[in-house]
Amino acid sequence: MPDKNMTILVTGATGFIGQHLCSQLHGSGFHVRTLLRSAAQSAQFPAELELEHLTGDLSDSASLSAACRDVDVLIHLAGVAHVNNISAKNLQQTNVDGTARLLQAAIDNQVRRIILLSSSLAQAAESKHAQSTAYGRSKLEAEQLVLAAQQQGRIEAVVLRPVNVYGPDMKGNIAGMITRIANGRLPPLPRLDNRISLVSVADLVQALTLAVDAVVAAGKIYPVTDGVSYRVGEIEQAIYAALGKNLPAWRTPRMVLYGAAVLVGCLHNLLSLVGFKRGAGGGISGRTYQNLVSDNLYSNDVICSELGFKPVVNFYDSLPAIVDSITKKT
Repeated sequence: MPDKNMTILVTGATGFIGQHLCSQLHGSGFHVRTLLRSAAQSAQFPAELELEHLTGDLSDSASLSAACRDVDVLIHLAGVAHVNNISAKNLQQTNVDGTARLLQAAIDNQVRRIILLSSSLAQAAESKHAQSTAYGRSKLEAEQLVLAAQQQGRIEAVVLRPVNVYGPDMKGNIAGMITRIANGRLPPLPRLDNRISLVSVADLVQALTLAVDAVVAAGKIYPVTDGVSYRVGEIEQAIYAALGKNLPAWRTPRMVLYGAAVLVGCLHNLLSLVGFKRGAGGGISGRTYQNLVSDNLYSNDVICSELGFKPVVNFYDSLPAIVDSITKKT
């Protein structure tokens, strides 16, 4: 049973995952404190949640220390998201240096446990996979910081590595695919049989909640998926159906799509050099193409067996609500 006297600090609380997590933690009986960049952000949460809001920033050690005071567990979601146009410097400052400052504040205030939301991309960086990214490397470095503190006996640390997270108002490559298909700006993909792992925001929140007080979790890294192996070609078909569109019988040859993706990526890099910032509806890059055609599978066996994690959602059941949330904005 949750300890109703336990205080949990959540960073990144206003994000896609953070808002779902705060609601779940409150419903589970925890006292929830959020760290917001401005007091105005508190309006994003329903008043009935009765959350405690503090303001601060990952670059401000004093505000982090105040936020960690009398906290039992820290769930660290805040950070620079996985996007193509972020600099390595910004990734270092926020995902690594910011985590280091927050970790020190937690240790100084005798916070019992830090739960770091990392990414499956950290595993690619750890294995020095060809598809590793600066983002993945920054998340791996943040993992190493908290796990080193665990090994030194300074704090308990748990790391979760979710795969792509889905749900209404989601972001990322699949959300971009939905938007472009809806607007008629994405040609039919080649016939793809590769498989990927995904996880719903509801199931990820379940995993984070389980990690709060599971003794066995201390010092562990857990990949988090919904346990389903999704074929990219079937995802494309399901998106067309959810949009009420017919998937064209013709398919874009792989080399044509690859060439277009590389050209768009090169153009974006060139525009970035002269200070042009691409909007959220930008095109497919060469890296996105590789993600489309490569397997990206992870196992959730360990978190299921050790923490009792039981995914209850799958992407196809969630897709109508996802499509509705995305198309309302286009």
